[in-house]
Amino acid sequence: MEIPSQNLAAFYTLSQELNFTKAARIIGLSQPAFSQRIKALELLLETTLVIREKNNIKLTPAGIKLLRYCQTVFQMEHDLIFDLAGSTQKKQMSGEIRVGGFSSVMRSITLPALALMSKNNNAISITTITRELYELPELLFSAKVDFILLNRPLEKEGVRSIYVGDETLVEITSKDARNVYLDHNEFDDTTIQFFKKYYKAEIPKRNFLGDIYDIYEGVKFGMGKAIYPKHLIADNKIKIKNPKKTMTSPVYLITHDLDYQTKLHQLVEMQLIDAFSKALN
Repeated sequence: MEIPSQNLAAFYTLSQELNFTKAARIIGLSQPAFSQRIKALELLLETTLVIREKNNIKLTPAGIKLLRYCQTVFQMEHDLIFDLAGSTQKKQMSGEIRVGGFSSVMRSITLPALALMSKNNNAISITTITRELYELPELLFSAKVDFILLNRPLEKEGVRSIYVGDETLVEITSKDARNVYLDHNEFDDTTIQFFKKYYKAEIPKRNFLGDIYDIYEGVKFGMGKAIYPKHLIADNKIKIKNPKKTMTSPVYLITHDLDYQTKLHQLVEMQLIDAFSKALN
């Protein structure tokens, strides 16, 4: 069986846009003609690839597998072009890489690492997504990203979890800070875990701010105290209450365990491992 390349391209475009009208416009087809290509592909593979819901398009498990195949094939093509580039032509990586993670490690570590890589490879397209910890695994399993950064390994077949370091958490305060602890939201148990480890007293009142950087500004402005990643502290207005009281939170780089790992995939993995090793260890 051979999958027609034009049908595969149509499916890949649909998987990125999740909208038949937009995908058809990009391919340069009418919507009926575009829909026919997707239908023909489903008939060929004898499976449903997309579910058409009201105002929504969703990939089926089979569709997600086909998407991963598309991504691998397209990146293999980029690798081949890279390998065949003449000696007089400056070799540069090309392709798309997408990374999802949580707020305390994206802006501070992930973005600088990806920026360094992109400067040397102008043809690379990079997308980063910052989400809540509980949302990140679904981004990986639905093929919306190639890597995620998580505070735990994923025990799932077909997935590799690479330990890249520990965030060291400390108690921070500022001049005249209120006796209130600042967390991300009511489900953020960072302060609770720290108090369980070091204090017998009940946890003080908590207030909730938008993200990790809002918490930092809140402490700086005296709104309260916080249990905070040490590697993000960069202001002499912030004080560590007791440097000996620390708590660690692991960071894992997680990706699919593929038979073929593209050169771009390998490069990103090495770059991120190196960046986290330097920042956290």
